[in-house]
Amino acid sequence: MNGFKNLGITPAEFMNTVRAKLPKNYQGQLPIAERGQTSFTGVGEILSQDENFANVWHRTAINLVAKILFRENKIVNPLAEFEGELITTGDKVEEMIIDAAETFMFDPSKAEKKLFERRAPELLAAIHSRKRDVSNLKTLQDTVFTDIFRDETQLNRYVIAVTQSMLSGNEYEKYYETKKLISTAVYKGAVRTIDMGKALTAKQMQKAILRHSKLMIHPNRFYNMGYVNQANNRGYTGVNIQADFTELRMLLPVNTSVDLSVDFFAAAFHSDAVKSNLAIKEVDFFPSIYEYTKDHVVTNEDIAKGFLSDYTFEVGETVPAGTEASEAAYQDSLTGAQDIELKFDGSRIQAVILDKRALIINPQIPVELSSTANPLGRYTQIILNDKQIMSYSPFMPACVILADELVDTVELTSIAIDNKQLPVDATGQVNIPYSEETGAAANEVFGEDDPETTEQGKATESVDTDKKSKTTTKRTKKDDSKEE
Repeated sequence: MNGFKNLGITPAEFMNTVRAKLPKNYQGQLPIAERGQTSFTGVGEILSQDENFANVWHRTAINLVAKILFRENKIVNPLAEFEGELITTGDKVEEMIIDAAETFMFDPSKAEKKLFERRAPELLAAIHSRKRDVSNLKTLQDTVFTDIFRDETQLNRYVIAVTQSMLSGNEYEKYYETKKLISTAVYKGAVRTIDMGKALTAKQMQKAILRHSKLMIHPNRFYNMGYVNQANNRGYTGVNIQADFTELRMLLPVNTSVDLSVDFFAAAFHSDAVKSNLAIKEVDFFPSIYEYTKDHVVTNEDIAKGFLSDYTFEVGETVPAGTEASEAAYQDSLTGAQDIELKFDGSRIQAVILDKRALIINPQIPVELSSTANPLGRYTQIILNDKQIMSYSPFMPACVILADELVDTVELTSIAIDNKQLPVDATGQVNIPYSEETGAAANEVFGEDDPETTEQGKATESVDTDKKSKTTTKRTKKDDSKEE
């Protein structure tokens, strides 16, 4: 097994390290493992005789592994950079956000001497926050203590593989909730959005990203949502603020990044060329937001299928209208209760440009792993506890560029002639109704005696929908049989 090799230790070294970290009264009860030893059934027999001793040993072993693996797991979370220091109250978060925003408020009177001038806090906006309180449970069934310590494979399966699985799952859930925080901020109107509509090309998206990232480093009130619910006496919302380009981050969904060209990335990250110095954080996707449209009574099926958590709801309990729902519950409701609605389509987020201090994730407790053994030794439960407060600050510079799926080319569906919109057919041609002006123009070119210029003719125009470079006009006889 590669588990212990990945930790950089041997099974014997691991067992001795755990022994050394146990309370003194327990250390003497365990033998010291010898170099090369892979079977530790003697340890299992001792632990099986004392439930308290077993719990202490398991908790020590799991947390020892967790400390090593936790750092590795943070690397696979692209948004781990936004995680701050451990705090225990929500009040501190608000103070930190306001303090950060006030530091970057722009004072024109000080512009020539000092761009960033502190002011007394006076920002009026709601901080968008959500709390994540997790207690995950993993049960290893039919696990006798002597089996766990029988060989390296079993020890790895219990101590490393399960711990790795729980930490990775917890980190992914944190990653997902962070992305969902941004989707919710867009849905709730806590972030400035630029909606580019549909039929948008990659070239247009590239220009939009560069344009807005460059504008954000200049003093303006557009890219933040301070005073969003209370405009000043001139009707303005937002605070005159400017971004520090070294703090700007771009969150880019994979579907968008594959459409953007290599040349764009070369330009976007060449700070001397565009002065934006964007640092990219690629994410897999941004979640959509679903909500219950009416009160919903929790059923056994809701719990069994994971639509609702039994940690939060009980069967028979009522979920109020407006409560957030999962995508799986939404898909199921389409053929059932039909009481869930898509409120925001996360796939429309093409790019997020923000000051990294706009997104603040603070753990409220350290990630903790504990283990509880059944007195008979027939199963072991590993419990993970984690808690964060995730906050998005509307005060800091940020914007989200929205658009439908990018297209390679924009096809013409109509053109304007004589102030009228005429449809373009599948072959790229437009039927132009005959008029005296059309006939006069044709007569001027071809001459009045040209049979193609009779009033019975019909003009057509061919349009190259890609290059739009050249148009041709041709005249055809309306009824060839009569002419013959």
